[in-house]
Amino acid sequence: MTTEARTAAMLSAQSANVQFLTRCTVSSVVSDGTEPAACVGSTLSATVSIHMELGAAINVDKEVARMDKAMAKVSATAEPIRSAMALANYETNVPEAVRAANTEKLAAYDGELASLEARKAKLNALRT
Repeated sequence: MTTEARTAAMLSAQSANVQFLTRCTVSSVVSDGTEPAACVGSTLSATVSIHMELGAAINVDKEVARMDKAMAKVSATAEPIRSAMALANYETNVPEAVRAANTEKLAAYDGELASLEARKAKLNALRT
């Protein structure tokens, strides 16, 4: 899944290679932002994620634990930036370019956390 037209075109052109490398029989590129049902995914970049049909070969508890670990890692990475931005003198002591970079990084981390939370919720829904 990607939200960029250029990336979607490239991935579509490489569909046969993706199928071969992932040992799957079907692959498709979704560019409208909707995640496929009954699939779990992993974020590859800010604009690309990969989703695989679950089938019966998944251990939901293990995958939820993996999601928790990934969320903890992203949160730990974002925390120093959040702490720095919360300081009273942050706006006056930190150069504008650094503040902009920190804001951009934090937005990316927050997006990744939201994506992981959504995937975890989808996994938890499979338990029923």
